[in-house]
Amino acid sequence: AMPVDALQKSILKFYGPRAGGQVNQTKISSYSFDDLLLWLNSGPSDKTTAIDGDVNLADWIVISFLNVQSDQPESLALRRFLSEKSSLLRNKKVIAFAFNAPYYLDATDITKLTAYYGMYSKSPAFVDMAARILFQEITPSGSLPVSVPGLGYDLIQATSPDPAQVIPLYLDLPEKATPTPSSAPTSSPTPEISLTPAATAVPKFKVGDTLPLRTGVIYDNNHNQVPDGTVVQFMETISGASGGTVQQINTTTTQGIAHAAFRIQTAGLLEFRVASDPAETSALIRLDISAGEAAAITAIAPATSSPTATETPSATPTATLTSTPTPTPIPPPPVPGMGDWLLAVLVSWVGAAIIFYFGRRWFSLRWGIRWGLSALTGGLLAYTYLVSKMPGSDAYYQKAGVYGVMIVSLAGILIGWGLGWIWKLRGGKHAHPPTGGKRPTAST
Repeated sequence: AMPVDALQKSILKFYGPRAGGQVNQTKISSYSFDDLLLWLNSGPSDKTTAIDGDVNLADWIVISFLNVQSDQPESLALRRFLSEKSSLLRNKKVIAFAFNAPYYLDATDITKLTAYYGMYSKSPAFVDMAARILFQEITPSGSLPVSVPGLGYDLIQATSPDPAQVIPLYLDLPEKATPTPSSAPTSSPTPEISLTPAATAVPKFKVGDTLPLRTGVIYDNNHNQVPDGTVVQFMETISGASGGTVQQINTTTTQGIAHAAFRIQTAGLLEFRVASDPAETSALIRLDISAGEAAAITAIAPATSSPTATETPSATPTATLTSTPTPTPIPPPPVPGMGDWLLAVLVSWVGAAIIFYFGRRWFSLRWGIRWGLSALTGGLLAYTYLVSKMPGSDAYYQKAGVYGVMIVSLAGILIGWGLGWIWKLRGGKHAHPPTGGKRPTAST
């Protein structure tokens, strides 16, 4: 099984404080499905306080799973969480990474997700890839290699020929050497028959010749070439003949292309086309042969298609299926953490101790204590102002960082000590009786 914090470690490796700084380490937590199951079964308790609080406060919930099996109750916790806590998931980004196969969730489960990615492997490289996908550094592409009933995705249907395409059809002529301007012999294919009527330099055929044909690349519903072994029918028809198709040759594709050869047995207007169920539309090749004479080939596009068709239509590979587009995560601004708090407390206590020492030495124990407490209070109040998101505190911390915490604490110490000085100057002279002369006495 994957380590519980595998994805968390990858995120911190690429985007944590020592990398891009987009993630605060204190803002991300990881829990196992055992923890999730305990929380679902017992509700908030002493053992589930952490996960209950984190799930309620989270803006993003990222789920990594391998499979869902009825004989493993902890693996069923994912589906229970999506169904029983659906109200808790509102207004949250819920991302799921299937590191084994993506067909373990049904349609109801998938509707609760913001984005759903199939990774197909739990090795460290794939976990790192998931972290990069989560932060939109990489845009995944590809087509599902398995059927996913929850999405209505059937692999057989997806890899069958796209019925909306027009299958190209060409003469399958052998390659021949064509000299270049420098007279160096190079091999280049003979120009193919165009799908437009204006074709030139086309060989002629007569009765008894063999006509070699091939298709262009046939594409499936995912805009990839169809798998090898896809059945293709080549059909020959005599125009106006009552019998319709005279000859049909069934063949299969290799790298998306199929080949066939027809022997011309009779004169007349011959038409050749191809089909690969459910793609029934193709370009046509027409040959008008008179008895004893050779005829040139013309290629036309069917009336139901656009005038021309290219062998390599532009197609963008479909991305791994997602329920809704994942918005680009906005990194949260840095905020003071536990280390900053410890630094502020340490600086405040050290400063207060130093001021207490000099106050006791210069004046008295009483004023040493008063000044020390004033300095301590000033340092802690200054740090409290910084973390309470008071005016200007966020911008100052983002700019100064941990050094800003130290400066703010020292400033608070000095302010507290200064107030202690004012206290002594205004009221300290009445705190002790005069040290010289006689005490005043009351007279009657």
